[in-house]
Amino acid sequence: MGVKIGLMLICCVGLVSSEAIAIEQILSLCCQEGEEWGTQNRLCSSFNKSLELVPGELRGLCLSTIEICCSKQHKIYQCTAGQIAARQGLSCSLKGDHSGSEFYTDCCEACKIGLVVGSSSSKCSVDPFAFGSPWDEVYDGCCKDIKQDTFILNEDDENNLCGRFDNLCSQICENTVAGSYVCKCYPSYTLMDDRKTCAQITSEDENEIPLDNTLSDCRIGYEKDQRTGECVDVDECETGEAACDAQLQVCMNVEGSYKCLDIQEVKCEAGFRYDRKTSKCEDIDECEDSSACDEGFQCVNIKGSYDCIAVVKNYPLPTPAPKKKVESCAPGFRRHNDQCVDIDECSADKYACDSNQVCTNEIGGFRCDCKIGFMLDQVTNACMDINECQINAHECLESQRCDNTIGSYTCIRLQSCGTGYTLNAETGNCDDDDECALGRHNCMAPYECFNTKGSFRCRQRS
Repeated sequence: MGVKIGLMLICCVGLVSSEAIAIEQILSLCCQEGEEWGTQNRLCSSFNKSLELVPGELRGLCLSTIEICCSKQHKIYQCTAGQIAARQGLSCSLKGDHSGSEFYTDCCEACKIGLVVGSSSSKCSVDPFAFGSPWDEVYDGCCKDIKQDTFILNEDDENNLCGRFDNLCSQICENTVAGSYVCKCYPSYTLMDDRKTCAQITSEDENEIPLDNTLSDCRIGYEKDQRTGECVDVDECETGEAACDAQLQVCMNVEGSYKCLDIQEVKCEAGFRYDRKTSKCEDIDECEDSSACDEGFQCVNIKGSYDCIAVVKNYPLPTPAPKKKVESCAPGFRRHNDQCVDIDECSADKYACDSNQVCTNEIGGFRCDCKIGFMLDQVTNACMDINECQINAHECLESQRCDNTIGSYTCIRLQSCGTGYTLNAETGNCDDDDECALGRHNCMAPYECFNTKGSFRCRQRS
């Protein structure tokens, strides 16, 4: 039984500048791992690949680098998806929990602002109110694209922003004389602080009137729920009680009543479209449009929106810049296809470590660990044999002698038990042999065998 104590030998670490280059190359490889992990649509915190080739003191830095580069990939993808949503007139609210989703919303909003500004006579300059990176670039790109007629408009009227861009408001969008727009809400709804989202106004129990023990009645526009006994709103649009022109108007139910709206006034929520047949806002199947998702993604329709699920390894990201050719590599690396790759010193040199050591390759170097049964001598830096017998690190019995060997030890029996006895390996004692039971006697009829300590006797049967 040996005691294993690690001996690390980082190969060829010389000048400080060489160490810095080696660390930089290691972290560069870690970043590549993170980017690849991120392009596979995985959680950055779930990275579980082995880092055994990374030196122990750099593994913490490597994991942090992997997570940052993985997160960067998610943000780049979400920002690209947000711009696509803005150009297609989709909602900037991403449903579900997605890594980097805030970049989807921010880039989508920045692009929409750029589209609105670009459709007017205003310049695309962002200097007066700079958003910051990457939103400045998104705003500028979307603004200039629409000025260059690369964005398809719904109408020709320059001042009709509500007609040109969907989802500027959650319910009603009205153009202003100044060439801008304002958002308004349906009856029983109020405009939220973001000035574009509407929320329903709720007044608890305003529809109920006092009831006695024998008479049940509700106000006009309400009916009694037979199960709960409460007054609930009647949906006149569903029951057919509404007197709206089916060809020109749309019935909209409100608390206690209904409204007949001109079809042109109908504004469905993002991801829905008004259907004349059902007189409802029906879900839009965005996946019917083959361009809903980029190449390499499968479109999955969900209520009010859709998801693009990656079906290949890489996201449709901009082509990365080609790697620069290297002229020289740090110690522990060699040139291969104009790039620096790690040298496996353990495979290249079978004598990299001495006979009492085990060689383990690492990025940019290798280490030599003492074999089992050896320990590091702090003075000579050599792996010395452990004398298990001397330090009482053996499992020999009291009846055995411990003899040290190179890298191990053996247990030698101290004495012979002699004829008629056998050594008990568990207790170390000499146990008597029962020659009669073992058939080791020479008694013949009419005699029988009788066992004694260390021997046996032959006696006549009585």
